[in-house]
Amino acid sequence: MSFWILPQNVFGMTDRFQRQLEESLKKKCFTFLSFHQPETDEEGDVLRAAKALRLASTLEDESRRLKNEKEKQLDIEATLGKQQEMYPQVLLRCLLLMQEAASRLRLQAQSDIDRINAEYLEAKSNALFLKLRMEELQVLTDTYTSEKLEVHRKIRASLEAAAKTEKHELAMSQQILSSYEFLGPEFEELVQEYTCLRDKVKDNRWMLQELCKTLP
Repeated sequence: MSFWILPQNVFGMTDRFQRQLEESLKKKCFTFLSFHQPETDEEGDVLRAAKALRLASTLEDESRRLKNEKEKQLDIEATLGKQQEMYPQVLLRCLLLMQEAASRLRLQAQSDIDRINAEYLEAKSNALFLKLRMEELQVLTDTYTSEKLEVHRKIRASLEAAAKTEKHELAMSQQILSSYEFLGPEFEELVQEYTCLRDKVKDNRWMLQELCKTLP
């Protein structure tokens, strides 16, 4: 059995294929449109077809926008990469500056603390000295009452009078010794003879006392 393709059959097939192709393209366009703009699913075919016609330009615009965004993202990532490389150095520098500032503040604070401690110790020493002086004055006040002071004044006057008398007698003795020094060796012989006689008298007196004790 032979099959002959007549011209009218060819035209019918072409028309049918064209309608199928258009329907397939329409479905694909609507599928892309639904994917890109889901809100169009509730719209009519005419409006959806109009939007599908503009979908290519919309996708191109979005593609360019995404490309620009990607380039910006790459620039941002590059900048962040540089910043991340610089971050440790900046952090170390900040730490060094903070350490230097802390050292200066510590030295200044230590100087202030030393000064305050010195002033405190000085004030405390002065207060302790004044307290000891007050205790001393209190002891003297308790010890030397007005009555005792009067007695001490009398004792002092008596001692001063006795000292004055002793000084006078000392001066007289020195004058006598000075006058005796002019006698020379003869005075020394007289002194020795007087001493011997005094000792003999003393011995005889003792013997008499002992003799008297033996008498009935």
